[in-house]
Amino acid sequence: MSETQVEMVYTAHDVIGQEFDNVIAFLDHTFYHTEEGKLFTRGFSPYYHPTKMLFQILTRTRKKLQLIIIRNEVLLSTCLSILGIMPELEEEN
Repeated sequence: MSETQVEMVYTAHDVIGQEFDNVIAFLDHTFYHTEEGKLFTRGFSPYYHPTKMLFQILTRTRKKLQLIIIRNEVLLSTCLSILGIMPELEEEN
């Protein structure tokens, strides 16, 4: 894994209308996929809708996008499946 240098930190609101070579987006346990495959959030009602903020973040990427998925194995598994990557299963002892 290579070292990542963070030059500036922006919120989803800050990046509207801008583009960046490298983007990191964090998705936590509040994100989930519906039966129809749509991405939603649960558990809170912020002023800005989280999935719309995520869209703003993702669409600002020019070259490299890194998704950091925190405490959400189901979402991670879905993302890996979309990418055609099969995660290695841990063996139980």
